[in-house]
Amino acid sequence: EGAAGQATVTNGSHAYALHRLYAVGNMSITVVDKATGQVVPNADVTVVGPTEDGTNKQEVNTGATGTIVLKDQIIGDYTLTAEDVEDYEFYGGVSNGNLTVEKGETAEQKFEVVQTAGMTITVVDKEDPTKPIPGATITVTDPYGKSEEYDTDNNGQVTIPNQPVGENTVVINR
Repeated sequence: EGAAGQATVTNGSHAYALHRLYAVGNMSITVVDKATGQVVPNADVTVVGPTEDGTNKQEVNTGATGTIVLKDQIIGDYTLTAEDVEDYEFYGGVSNGNLTVEKGETAEQKFEVVQTAGMTITVVDKEDPTKPIPGATITVTDPYGKSEEYDTDNNGQVTIPNQPVGENTVVINR
């Protein structure tokens, strides 16, 4: 569906190059802070999609506005991969997406990032707070409702290196 037609132009004894005509659309890529909804500037994104010869790979940056619009992209399916953004992590580890660019339309991809911090939880005996409880199962729910289960180590601790900043709920299951 990409090639709309082709033409050969001749002028007397001169033949000009064969050109394919493609339908095009646009794509908009934005990176936002999940907590505030504000755009996050300067994210690097790799865009892989169709070209006249097969596959094209573009390296782009969202710049100071946190959004980049790529105009006149050949219609078809694209894969986008965002790189780490300074002081942020991609929420849920999702740093890639798929877009379909349609003729005359603007396809949009939004990546959500969160600020993170390390968290260490220690589970101790209720009667003797100096005694850690190894093997306890805990559930940690982040500010956005995503829950993960962890088991404490021999010191009764769980360390989570990149937990979203904000109010996290901790439930001791054992």
